[in-house]
Amino acid sequence: MSGYILCQVKKAEKPFYIENISTNIYSIEELCYYLYNNLYLVDRSLISNKLCTWLDEELKLPKLAAKLRPFIGSIEDVLYPIFKEINYLTYDELKALNVKLAKLDQEAPLLRKKRKGDALMENRMYVNAIRVYQKLLEHGGKEITGEMRERILHNQGCAYSYLF
Repeated sequence: MSGYILCQVKKAEKPFYIENISTNIYSIEELCYYLYNNLYLVDRSLISNKLCTWLDEELKLPKLAAKLRPFIGSIEDVLYPIFKEINYLTYDELKALNVKLAKLDQEAPLLRKKRKGDALMENRMYVNAIRVYQKLLEHGGKEITGEMRERILHNQGCAYSYLF
């Protein structure tokens, strides 16, 4: 990821739509960039058969699509083959990714959801962030500490202020 990355695979005629941030991507390089920089936003809505079909039909990467299909439920098992397809990450970046993923696995589900809301805020997807925060507050119950509740409410208020 250090320096420029030239497209190694053809650009798609029909883009892949990333629902979380309402964005179209046209290349595997763009997909790699999104995945690496938005780990908290990578979920089943992205890692899906739809992604595999797009990789196969639009980017003409049938081997990669076939490799990913059995592992649709596992983010880790899907990320590495995508990055390796074009050697997107250096060895040190792969090691750092391993550390990030291990840390992510250790986090409580509520904290992970809060960070997803925070990542949506960073991407200026305020309505989606508000939805994540609202679900957290509604379903978190006693598991949400006072400090976390304050942070969620603060971030939710900031999201509302950006909208109005």
